[in-house]
Amino acid sequence: MVIYVAGLLHRVGAGLPGFLVESARSARTAFYKLVSPLDAWNRRRRGEGTLPPLWLRRHAGRVADFERPNAAWVSMLQTHGAIDRDDLTYLDVGCGPGALALALRSRLGPRSRYVGFDVHEPSIRWCSHAFGGDRRFEFELAGVASPYGNPAGESALTYRFPLGDAEASAVLARSVFTHLLEPEAAHYLREVRRVLASDGLAFISAFLFEGPGGRDEVPAFPFPNRTSHVRWRVGARPHAGVAYSREGFFDLVRAGNLRVLELRPGFLPGRSPQLTGQDLIVLSPFA
Repeated sequence: MVIYVAGLLHRVGAGLPGFLVESARSARTAFYKLVSPLDAWNRRRRGEGTLPPLWLRRHAGRVADFERPNAAWVSMLQTHGAIDRDDLTYLDVGCGPGALALALRSRLGPRSRYVGFDVHEPSIRWCSHAFGGDRRFEFELAGVASPYGNPAGESALTYRFPLGDAEASAVLARSVFTHLLEPEAAHYLREVRRVLASDGLAFISAFLFEGPGGRDEVPAFPFPNRTSHVRWRVGARPHAGVAYSREGFFDLVRAGNLRVLELRPGFLPGRSPQLTGQDLIVLSPFA
């Protein structure tokens, strides 16, 4: 019942006061914490691999979507030669409770390096414990002000990714730009460019729609920002879901001195009333 009410409030929350939406989220999290031990017991009984607690997986999105997108991400990395090598440095932006880290664990060579960071302290704490002793993996708590972490932290507009210039072979950002407003997204794209090696690639996901569009043309994101290129899913909580027009987002990419190598549509063209999947985008630096 708690999950049902929380889900109902999320669906209609676009028009509700922010405190009601937050109350629903808190109730949902409390319920998932309560049933997480049962989920862990069930996974052990079925001989399934270890995953983060149910409540942490739900914090990162729908529970069913925690592992399911990994196949598409691995396929994309394989297509571009960014996996199964022993000389790669990955930066996982907004790594959450380690979905991509778990997918890459068996595919990283002994000399490869993975660095993940996130604003959510419980997720970083779980990852640090789960990957403890594996020197290939590092996790860092980002002290960025965020509704998903510490609201009193550093501005996302000044945050510096935890790698040096041109140090990353591949930057991963799964379901990050779906929660960034335009100035934040622009800064993060500049940081992606800063840390990427000259022959490196960035693999990101976003919700893209075609054209500026009116309210009814992007029903899953009914709230336009002051520009027609950015739309929100929940009016009271803009960061809960952000969509960009393809043209507007690609302008941000170019302004960050990056170029689009590939787009794998998932949500584009954006006319579905449901979140049918995120668009996967491969970026490379301009020389």
